[in-house]
Formats: sequence, structure tokens, C-alpha cells
Amino acid sequence: LDAGPVFSIEAVIWTAVGGRGTIIGPFIGAFLVRGAEFFLSGVLADYWQLVMGGLFIFVVLVMRDGIVGTIGNWVRRRRGGTFEQIIAEADQKAHDRQTDWRPEGAPATDQSV
Repeated sequence: LDAGPVFSIEAVIWTAVGGRGTIIGPFIGAFLVRGAEFFLSGVLADYWQLVMGGLFIFVVLVMRDGIVGTIGNWVRRRRGGTFEQIIAEADQKAHDRQTDWRPEGAPATDQSV
């Protein structure tokens, strides 16, 4: 693994394409960018880097939150809530499941947190 400047620049591109505000965004970005590089270098052997540059500029200018962030914003608008509200609801559901769980045969206790 060469951790030189080229790899560092690629990591920034993966993050910008996938999305900065999420854990999964850079991984999705790496998958998409590497896949596009593989495909375009075979189809457009002489121009694939130019096409990749254009796609990168498009994503940065049009999808400012990256692909994952843009999809998240779209889902949020469709659900009618903010991202923070959706996360808070999911956290509450997970907390409720965790506090309701007890081993089989264990007595129910009232533990206020």
C-alpha cells in the first residue's frame, strides 16, 4: 500500500463523492470511484481521467453533501422530518428495545434511568 500524495488525494475524492457527514460515505465513494475508473479506463482508454474529473466536479458542485448525503436529504424530505429527528427516533426505538429486553425467567424490574 503506497500512502503517498496520490493515495491521499484519492481518499479526499472518495470522501467528497461519497459524503463527508457519514461513516459509510467515503466507503461508498471509494467503491463508486474505483468502479468508474475500472469501467471508464476500458471503454474510454484515452479520456477516462477527463471524464472522472468532470464527474467529480459535478458531484462537488451539484451534490454538495456527496452521494450518501444527497440521498439522506432526499429521504428526509420524503419523510417530512429533519435528519436529527429521524436519528432521535431510531435511537429511542433502540433504547426501548434494549430496556425492554431481559433474560428468560428474569423478574421484571422498574429501573428509572
